[in-house]
Amino acid sequence: MQYPQPQLNLDLGLDEASRYHDASRFGFFSVLYDTGRRNGKGYTIKKQESYLLRDMADVLPALSGSYDIWLSQCEFRKPNRRAVNFLRTGTSYIDLDYYKIDGLKHPMAVMSKVFDVLESEGIPLPNLVIDSGRGLQIKWIYPSIPDRALLRWKAVQNRLIEILRGLGSDPAVKDVSRVLRLAGTFNSKSRSMVQVLYSEDPLESFDKLADAVLPFSRQAIADLREKRRNESQLELVTDNPKPIHRGGLHKKSLSCLYWNRFLDLRKLCRMRGGLVPSIQEDKKNLSRTKMLIFQLDFMLLSGATNPQQLWNEAQAVSSAIDPGWKPDQHRLTTLLRKAQGHAAGETVMLGDKTYSQLYTPRSATLIDMFHITPDEERELTTIISKTERDRRRRDRHEAARRASGAVPREEYEASSLSRHKPWEKLGMSRATWYRQGKPLP
Repeated sequence: MQYPQPQLNLDLGLDEASRYHDASRFGFFSVLYDTGRRNGKGYTIKKQESYLLRDMADVLPALSGSYDIWLSQCEFRKPNRRAVNFLRTGTSYIDLDYYKIDGLKHPMAVMSKVFDVLESEGIPLPNLVIDSGRGLQIKWIYPSIPDRALLRWKAVQNRLIEILRGLGSDPAVKDVSRVLRLAGTFNSKSRSMVQVLYSEDPLESFDKLADAVLPFSRQAIADLREKRRNESQLELVTDNPKPIHRGGLHKKSLSCLYWNRFLDLRKLCRMRGGLVPSIQEDKKNLSRTKMLIFQLDFMLLSGATNPQQLWNEAQAVSSAIDPGWKPDQHRLTTLLRKAQGHAAGETVMLGDKTYSQLYTPRSATLIDMFHITPDEERELTTIISKTERDRRRRDRHEAARRASGAVPREEYEASSLSRHKPWEKLGMSRATWYRQGKPLP
């Protein structure tokens, strides 16, 4: 295969960042930099600053040629890069530490090997390859995807890491909080500039990458679900008095459910303008503490965060619940213990079933706990009552009937023969009118 020659026209940080950050939209990006100082243990002290995307043109050019600068790859709704504040992303990325692999030394040769591996797997080539000094950043760029696509994005990250493991892919670089060295800055460890080796136009969509990387495309999953739904209906009609039970949700489906529950609770806080302390504050039973615990719980269950980041995420979540609230870390000790057990694969037995140690409340429990109204349920995705679920099912059924050509009952009755009675206008009975071939009056 003939590969395009490297293009060294994106050597400034702004040019690189503009490929996947859109300064015309709302959101924040973060810059991490080396302060040049060391702590008592001899480690370098780094500092983070967050800026609005609209300020990118002022911030990044000033960093060109600076020492040890890292840039967040995703965008956030608040000025920090915690997973709880993840807003959107327009890139998937792999960090290759090829210097750890024997026989891999020259970045251009490593890039060629990366392209060979991806081509053999039928995966689109990356749009951006950056030599960071001691490794390569491999990036796929596409129109941004929202926070609801986080779990599918992470599945793509995990699979890409696995595919490029033989070339030194860093297994830790799979989270939305990740920062990578910025093009046009200086790597003090390798004593070299961070530069762009390869650049191409963005992909048409994230789905083009995901469909090539993951075992099933979105369309294939939709077709499989439709096939199973039809099979269940056929089995019910022909052989079985009851539909076949195919088991509970798969692990991936459960992860999506829990992530969407977290998004629902976050949206509920936003709709209510945050949560104020309840009258039971002296009894340590605050509604905002419950909200904090369950938002963190669902983040842990979905895999969006881990026990090591729990307190940092808690601070970010609590600021959305009540900006002036400083939660008590001791109230999270039980959740932390459960999170550690969950991460270690420990489960609890209830009857003949096993469950995660973390909380897995039903929708009805959450609705009662947070006093969610029917109007609020209409704005949520998964935390809904049976009444709201039935209403949505009726709406979907009605929309399907309209799409197939059915008309509303009012419209049907307005044009019905029973209402217009053309036989009366012709002075005959209804039976005679039908026998004469339904003549028009």
